Amino acid sequence: MASIKQFIERRNNISAIVAHVREKGYATRMEISSALGLSWACVSELTSLLMDEGVLQEFSSRGEGTVSESRGRTPTCIRLCDDKYFLGVDINDSGIAISILRLDGKAIRSQKWESEKFDSCDGLSESVCEKIEGMLSDKKNCLGIGVAMEGIFSTDGWLYPFESGVAPYRPEPDIEARFGIPVSARHDPECMLYAAAGDLSCDCMALRVDNGIGVAAMRGGRVLDLPLELGFVKKDGVALRHILRECKK
Repeated sequence: MASIKQFIERRNNISAIVAHVREKGYATRMEISSALGLSWACVSELTSLLMDEGVLQEFSSRGEGTVSESRGRTPTCIRLCDDKYFLGVDINDSGIAISILRLDGKAIRSQKWESEKFDSCDGLSESVCEKIEGMLSDKKNCLGIGVAMEGIFSTDGWLYPFESGVAPYRPEPDIEARFGIPVSARHDPECMLYAAAGDLSCDCMALRVDNGIGVAAMRGGRVLDLPLELGFVKKDGVALRHILRECKK
């Protein structure tokens, strides 16, 4: 049974391979192995896995031709599948936004809806799923749905301001049950950090200023566990967001 360390290393290797192919446009297995310092066996195994999952595709010549299973002296090239995509959903009390993103990170289509008031988690989930339904025209090519949530994360979910008061909400179960697509929810500043960092080995921080002030930090390529809103932090009885806004004047 693989250890947690091995799982993390395997996940990081997969991320590095996808990031390298995205940056270069295409690459041979040998080029990937040399650039990332990974063994040929590791690259071969993980690229095969990514091709099976529909993330990568193989071409018989560099950036040209059709997908080929040919083997021989001429090395085949790997690139991102151009018909696959991810769905990005941003849920916060100022509104809901959804974007369709190609594997190279470019947005195909985006739409935003103004904020609504919900009585319960069921009402919020139904609204989110209806909006996803309208954007998800080709479900079989959607590899996953990423959800950005604002607010503080408790053991039961993200604290969301419903009409009856703040209550924990988890978007993943209802969305997965409705569409049968893997769903991952993260704190919204973390989503911004992943998008902006580029080099996942760097140390950086991202702030999102809305009704609160969300913060995320990355050290050595790992996002630190900081699922909080600085807007709820107080100094001498004054909310930090008010202090920062005063400093901007």
